[in-house]
Amino acid sequence: VTDIQIELASWNRLLTRDLAISPEIVGFGHKFDFEGRIVIVKLPGANKLPTEPNKGELLTFNGWREVDGKKMPLYYWVHSVDITVSLPSPVTVPRQILNQPPNAYEIVSEGKQEELDRFAKDNEPFTRKAFDLWLRILRWKSNHGSIGRPEVHGHESGWGTCLVTQSSGQRIWIWHDAFRGRCAVPITSEIWQAAEFALVNQQIPPVYIELMFDAIEHIELADYQRALVDMAVACETYLRKIVADSIPAGMSDRITEYIDDANIRNVLTKFVPDLINEEQQKNLKSISSTLHQLFDKRNDILHSGRIEPPTKTECDRYLETTKTLLNLRG
Repeated sequence: VTDIQIELASWNRLLTRDLAISPEIVGFGHKFDFEGRIVIVKLPGANKLPTEPNKGELLTFNGWREVDGKKMPLYYWVHSVDITVSLPSPVTVPRQILNQPPNAYEIVSEGKQEELDRFAKDNEPFTRKAFDLWLRILRWKSNHGSIGRPEVHGHESGWGTCLVTQSSGQRIWIWHDAFRGRCAVPITSEIWQAAEFALVNQQIPPVYIELMFDAIEHIELADYQRALVDMAVACETYLRKIVADSIPAGMSDRITEYIDDANIRNVLTKFVPDLINEEQQKNLKSISSTLHQLFDKRNDILHSGRIEPPTKTECDRYLETTKTLLNLRG
C-alpha cells in the first residue's frame, strides 16, 4: 500500500438562525485566516434556490414580487452554511483512499482510523470558534444582533389563554397572543464586503456593540435586569473609549490608568463634552439624564443587590439611549 501526504481540512454544515441575504450574494463565501488556519464559510449556491415560498432545505423565501407570473424573492432565509477549516499540518494516508467513498475501513489501518477520528474531533471546537467570530462580524456589520443566536423556546404549548367558570371549568372565552413573525434584515453585497474586510484584517466587533446586542437578546427573553446591566456597561465602555482615543501616543501610562479609574460621572460630564463637536454635544446632552438613571440602576443591582425590577418599557427607553450614545460619533 502506497502512502501519500496531503493537506486536509474539516468540513461542517452549521445552522444560521435569523440570517437573511439579498439574492445577489447567493453562493458567496468568506475566506480568512483565523489563528493560523484557513477558514472558508460558504453560503448555499444557486443549485439550492427554491422556486416556491417556504420550500427548500438550505434556502427559503417568504417575501417576493411577481414578474411575468414568476415569483422573484426579495431575500432568502439561510438555514445553514458550510464551513471548512484547514488542519494545522499535512496528514499521511493510503493513496487509494482518494478513490474510495468516505471511511474506507478496509484500506485504512486501525491506528490510522483513530488518528483521522482524532483530527476531525480536535478540529470541531476550533471550527465553532471560527464560526462564532464570523457570526459576530455579520451582526456588527449589519447592525442586526439576532443573527445566529440560539433559538429559545418558552413554556407555551400553543394553546391560548382561556377564561373558564370556576365552578365547572367551562370555557367561555379563548384569547391568543398576536403572532410575531421574524423581521428580515438582509445581508447585502455591501455588508458582505464590509464583513470580509473585517475578517481578512482580523478585526473584532467592539465590546460595547456586542454588549448592546446581548441586551437586546435579554429584552427579548424578558430578562430585563441582565439587559439593564449590559446596556450600562456598553455605555460606560463607549464613553471611556472616547477619552482613551483622545490620549496622544506616548503619554504616561498613569494618565490612562487615571481615566480608567475615574468615576463614570466625571467621564460623562467633564471629559467627553470637550472631545466631541457641537452637534454631538447637543445629542449627548439630550440623553445625559437617562444615562445617569441607567448608571444608578446598574449600581443598585451590582453594589447593593437591591432594585425595583425593571420593566420592558424602561429597558426599551434605555435601549434607545444606548443606541443614540453608540452612534454619537457616527
